[in-house]
Amino acid sequence: MATEKKKWAEEISTEILLAATKALKKWKEKKAEENEKSEVPTLLEDEREIVNLMVSVKELEKPVAKGHRSNNRATRISLKHSIYAGENQEICLFVKDPEIKWNEKLLEKKEVGNLTEVMGITRLRNEYRGHHQKRQLCKEYDLFLADERIIPLLPTLLGKHFFQKKKHPFKINLQKDYVPERICKLRDSTFLHTSNGPLRQVKTGWTDFTSQQIVENVECILNCLPTTFDNIVNIGLKTNDSPTFPIYASYDMELDISG
Repeated sequence: MATEKKKWAEEISTEILLAATKALKKWKEKKAEENEKSEVPTLLEDEREIVNLMVSVKELEKPVAKGHRSNNRATRISLKHSIYAGENQEICLFVKDPEIKWNEKLLEKKEVGNLTEVMGITRLRNEYRGHHQKRQLCKEYDLFLADERIIPLLPTLLGKHFFQKKKHPFKINLQKDYVPERICKLRDSTFLHTSNGPLRQVKTGWTDFTSQQIVENVECILNCLPTTFDNIVNIGLKTNDSPTFPIYASYDMELDISG
């Protein structure tokens, strides 16, 4: 069974992964040069974009337990190079009241890098009532975590925008020991969201990562895909506005992945 998870290595070489990564980075550099020459204003995000691994499957994974929404399910995957521990990444943790307890434990002691906000459920409810405030909160942080005891309350308090952007909080048990270490474990992971469709999108790295860093993160993800490799139609890399740079297509499908 252990070899089944690494079957992708028989089909995808490191050279292919590097070639796709370098092609994407070259496209990004060319796009940046074009933007500099253009009189059309560009967004600040153009400077640095998330790189996604796109995976299409033939058959959907096993359904989640009755009463749960399949498009909110996520598989945690540890990465070699964290995408949430960079200089400008910020993490928000939702907790049970009183929040001051966790501010003292985590923020004041600075035990978790990139954790910049601890917010109690009362403050979340009072300060982020409207759709605009909720959208702003969603944009403000790169990763959201939450005490597992308040998870059932969050869909209503955060709104559907969080879930549409795949930024709904990931639960953590704050009643166990080694909380800072377990937060760091979540920070240094990515999350594969399942859905009712065949496409899976996994945050893999940033465009300012080296090609080797992106490749090593891709390998971490491929090692942990919650499906057999025989069930995969194609795999590629892309940013939000780039074409898809393919790295694999099954033999019975044409290699035609449009951006």
